[in-house]
Amino acid sequence: MKTVLVICPTERDYREIDRTLLSKKYNVLFHSWDKISFDQLILPDETVGIEGPEPSVHIADLTEFCSDRKVDAVVSSDDYPGSILASFVAQKCDLIGSSPEAVLTCHHKYYARCNQARHTPDATPHFMLIDALGKSTGSCHVAFPFFVKPVKASFSVYARQINSADELKHYVGYAHLPDAYLSYFNYGLNQYDSFEYDGHYFLAEDILEGFQVTVEGFVYNGVITVLGIVDSIMFPGTISFARFEYPSRLPSSIQEAMASVVKQAICGIGLDNTMFNVECIYNDQIGTIHIIEINSRMSSQFADLFEKVDGINSYEIMFDLALGKQPTVSFRQGSYDVAASCVLRMFEDKYVASLPSEIQLNKVFELFPDIRIELCAQEGKRLSSLKQDEYSYRYGLINLGGHDWDDLFAKYRRSLDMLEFVFEPL
Repeated sequence: MKTVLVICPTERDYREIDRTLLSKKYNVLFHSWDKISFDQLILPDETVGIEGPEPSVHIADLTEFCSDRKVDAVVSSDDYPGSILASFVAQKCDLIGSSPEAVLTCHHKYYARCNQARHTPDATPHFMLIDALGKSTGSCHVAFPFFVKPVKASFSVYARQINSADELKHYVGYAHLPDAYLSYFNYGLNQYDSFEYDGHYFLAEDILEGFQVTVEGFVYNGVITVLGIVDSIMFPGTISFARFEYPSRLPSSIQEAMASVVKQAICGIGLDNTMFNVECIYNDQIGTIHIIEINSRMSSQFADLFEKVDGINSYEIMFDLALGKQPTVSFRQGSYDVAASCVLRMFEDKYVASLPSEIQLNKVFELFPDIRIELCAQEGKRLSSLKQDEYSYRYGLINLGGHDWDDLFAKYRRSLDMLEFVFEPL
């Protein structure tokens, strides 16, 4: 039986690996990781007290662990630092995985844009690098208003529109990710001469408008396969996600064009033997397709959406790739015609008085056995105590399938009615 190490596991990893029976097919080991505390490092005015090992020590420990346990593959669905750690450990243990340099290029939004500008220029917005003083670095220039974010983007933290020089000056004065949070990122960048700029810079770029999607796929020995396209539905007037719908409702011609752009970008950046998800945006007014960002790992939130519609869970593909196997792919062989990941979200910070009980949750599971429910909020704390985007507060997720969209939304409303969330004003 092959041994697979899951680096920086999440609760979703434990759930999906168990539900897909991967835990019975393989000897699955989990690297313990306090993901919540690590993520809280980037919260404003948050004192967490997590130090953790130095990245080099952490990688050395994981490498020794893999050697001692005769690990055959390492995987991670975690964006950061999981995907970076997994790439370095795989490299040092001579295991299958994408190169750390390619993974780091995806993580560094400026270098990712530089790469995209070479390989997919028509799908790349104008962009420029901004230093901690608010000055642009290099000859590129983007006019106000523009969208800005740290080059190490994380869950839309500090991502926003900037309308003037005064706004930019104020922004760079506070929008800094802590060194403790950037440690793994900057350690990785320092291993390569190709990265001149570390994680303390910002990326400014043209504001993109249109219909946003995620293109999910994988690379196996240089061959790129697109699994599907998931539509991103926003709350009206915001850039906060309301739900993700699969399959996409975009015209097939647009989906094919997006898949072509994504394949060019993935090939150009050098990812191999890994899953990927690429956020894109389609502007139907002017007929343009742009890349928002490339992620060098699966979107674990969508894993069961593909299973519900296509009959294959993304975790199975991730394991196959890490073990050097040609992934099994199926299309429209699932139990449902449509699936969605619905986001429970508020636009005002609240105190979390109580969350749904085990009894309430079990009743929903009895009614809808393949539903997935995640409670992101914590009782007795504020919604803002967990990492959030800049505009709202996510407190849960509900993934489910339906025979059509009316059927799906009816199930969603029914499940919500059975779950009691109690929030109180601050």
